[in-house]
Amino acid sequence: MNCGLALEGMAAYLAATRGPTEPLRQCAGELRSIQSRENIDVEEAQQVGWAFHDELFRATGNGRLAQSYDNLRAQSGLALQKMRQYSVERTRQAVSEHLDIYAAIEAHDPDAAQQRMWRHLSSAFEARLTALGAIRTQYPGQGDHHA
Repeated sequence: MNCGLALEGMAAYLAATRGPTEPLRQCAGELRSIQSRENIDVEEAQQVGWAFHDELFRATGNGRLAQSYDNLRAQSGLALQKMRQYSVERTRQAVSEHLDIYAAIEAHDPDAAQQRMWRHLSSAFEARLTALGAIRTQYPGQGDHHA
């Protein structure tokens, strides 16, 4: 998690120094559209969220940083994992967090972008732990390892 926090925080910081790219603007538009709907499609929101993170790294203009992110995702198994236990409430929160990060990038406020990214990743990590706990409760014994 710490490596992800460092990479994503740096990406948000650098993207804010440069300002939003057109693909990042498009992601923000899709996120606003999702946010405005009464009923939210969790899977669609996750896909747009992943695209947002990808485009954020592209917006840094730093190919080495983007490659490090791609490598980290591949090595950690984070590449496009669906969180089936994600709640609609957490999904709405994540969409809002992405838009807050985008607003800081648009405002060319690197410190705010970095801080908002860190908060977003911490919230996402907590939600994943909660979802994993729900899975363990639903399927007792799954994932338990005894020495």
